[in-house]
Amino acid sequence: MFDNVETSNAAATKSVIKSVSVKNKTPQLSIVIPTLDRNEEFPGAIISAINSDETANIIISQNNSNKITRDACGVIKDPRILLKYWEKRLPIGDHWSTAIHETVNTKYYTLIPDDDRISEGEYYKLIINALSNNNCVAGFADKRLEKIIHRVPNRKISGNIIIINGNDFLKILRSDIDGVLDICPTHFTTVLRTDVAKEVGLYSNCHSPDLLLFANICKTGDILVFLGNPGNYKWNENGLSKKPNVKMLVNEIMEIKKMRFSLDSNINEKVKIRLLIRTKRALYVALIKSLRMKLYSESYYAISHLGIINLLKLTSGFVLRLISGRWPKLDPFLP
Repeated sequence: MFDNVETSNAAATKSVIKSVSVKNKTPQLSIVIPTLDRNEEFPGAIISAINSDETANIIISQNNSNKITRDACGVIKDPRILLKYWEKRLPIGDHWSTAIHETVNTKYYTLIPDDDRISEGEYYKLIINALSNNNCVAGFADKRLEKIIHRVPNRKISGNIIIINGNDFLKILRSDIDGVLDICPTHFTTVLRTDVAKEVGLYSNCHSPDLLLFANICKTGDILVFLGNPGNYKWNENGLSKKPNVKMLVNEIMEIKKMRFSLDSNINEKVKIRLLIRTKRALYVALIKSLRMKLYSESYYAISHLGIINLLKLTSGFVLRLISGRWPKLDPFLP
């Protein structure tokens, strides 16, 4: 719906935005949209944010963006929008963390990369109400989890909302259960309590800063899950997952090794193993991409950090992926 809006036609976009008549309501949510030279995504991303919540603050955080992107971000005029421009280009984790620290003053926030869209207009209102009434530290949406909720202790609070203890969610994070591959919160539906996110350290400069933050948050309280799909995730051709990004993946491995996700040492080690395997697989794929692109220094950097034993194990798993269409299954750690 929103992807077809022309960025050069401000008048046309106004008809897409829902009228807002709510006054004198204190916003509980800030919607942060970080961007880096993706002018083609605007103003669709901004319209999506405006339509998703009638009172939320909307923060467009431009990481040293070029003039075309800055102009595209300025097409939509709305009193709730704050355009924040960073003169110096920041690493991804620093960009996201700085944006939260310096612009977010609401109880909750969500961070939506510029190529994703929230399409369900009542989702944020519903999730924040449930978070507040049940004292949860974070919430996200994933309809696929309907298939596996019987596998972990949970409490239903409505027809499509459940609560899972953070430690119990860590047991299934990034695992493969009953046909649901890679159980992982999608960042564009994830709503976080601002104080808790800041307390655990916000975002690391690595390939999956949102994932590591969520894993850290799990140790602080209960997680709310909406069993639905209120938005659209887009695999952007210029996104992190489409490039080798060897150094960012190596940084992620180093971050995971030093982090403590749970106060329970057994759970903590199991989570680390699962996260490390996933990231090492991504690094192996990045290594292959680097070789194809003749980026030999990147390839050597990947090999030197994986080591021969890991390289052999990953090669075996990759061959299985080529034959069966998927990596070896990562089972959860369940009681």
